Amino acid sequence: MAKYTSDTNLIRGAATAYKNYDNAAGMYSGLDKVTQAGVGIMKQGIKLREEERIRAEQAQEAIKKEEAKKAKSRKEYNTLKEKVLEKFDGSPVTTVYQDHIRKELELLRLDQIKANKTNDQDLMSSVKGKFSNISQRVTGYKESRANLAGISKAVSGEELEILTAWGNEKKTVEKKDGEDYFVIDVGGNKFRKTQEQLNDMMTPKDVVTQGKFSKIFKQYDKATKKPNDASFLLDIQQTVLPQTPDGLHAYLSDPVFGMKKTTFSQQMLTPKNKEGFTKYLKSKGVELSDYDTNNDATDDYREFVDAIANPGNKHWKGDKEAWFEKSSGITAEILANLTKNTLGIKEEGEETINFANIIIEGEE
Repeated sequence: MAKYTSDTNLIRGAATAYKNYDNAAGMYSGLDKVTQAGVGIMKQGIKLREEERIRAEQAQEAIKKEEAKKAKSRKEYNTLKEKVLEKFDGSPVTTVYQDHIRKELELLRLDQIKANKTNDQDLMSSVKGKFSNISQRVTGYKESRANLAGISKAVSGEELEILTAWGNEKKTVEKKDGEDYFVIDVGGNKFRKTQEQLNDMMTPKDVVTQGKFSKIFKQYDKATKKPNDASFLLDIQQTVLPQTPDGLHAYLSDPVFGMKKTTFSQQMLTPKNKEGFTKYLKSKGVELSDYDTNNDATDDYREFVDAIANPGNKHWKGDKEAWFEKSSGITAEILANLTKNTLGIKEEGEETINFANIIIEGEE
């Protein structure tokens, strides 16, 4: 059996060693630094993730607020539209404008009386010319009131607010150089517009493009020999799509895209089309991040869709013609691809990409 002795030197050395290790802070300092660095990295990572989550939530909240604002503007306009349709019967125009015209006619009547009394033919000729001018302006005003009920959903934002306020009589009328100027109150902000400027805002609904596309779609479907892609694209771009920026904007904004009762954006933002077109666009070298004007990286595809549908998107920097040229070409490509997908046409060696159907069920 082993025999242990009470060697005091050995015990004393062990005690000293224990004491030295216990009090040697330098021994643990390296480990402490590594641990602290790890904790710091972890905290930084948590902070970055939290900041990213907050940015994403803020971006989504901004989208919701913008959609709510658009919905409010659209609701106010729809209410006005019903009033216009009810009241536009060719009778005297709205109260504000009617009062403005009545004052003009009263002044004109005084000139007419004077011309009759003095047999002043020049003055009489002037009175007749002014009366004709008033008649034309009243007719134009009533036509604009009627057109207001048929504008496209492309009209939005400030323009829609101005037109809605104008239609709801939140205006005064001034006369300058023979032309009427409407001073329109939009939430306390004043806008001074002529009738021509207001008419330019009233982009009409697209009521013809869907019919044109339906016709070319059916021709393509029945053709025994399918035209090549370039020829088909040219047909769509030149004979189907509107040939003006406002016309294309209306087509992409109104619920008439393809042969469905939905808008371009509604169709392109479906999960199936988002997946298919993201893949397709990448194959064409299109960088979706180029359209992320807010640099928030919330949804580059959504930004891309809005940039194609909306000439007011920040990507175009106000250049409507640049938007029209680019959007027209991309829209033609999209319609061509949707057509081929709907009809199950696939070129040799072509990669299969699933896109949603573009025709209403039962209308093939």
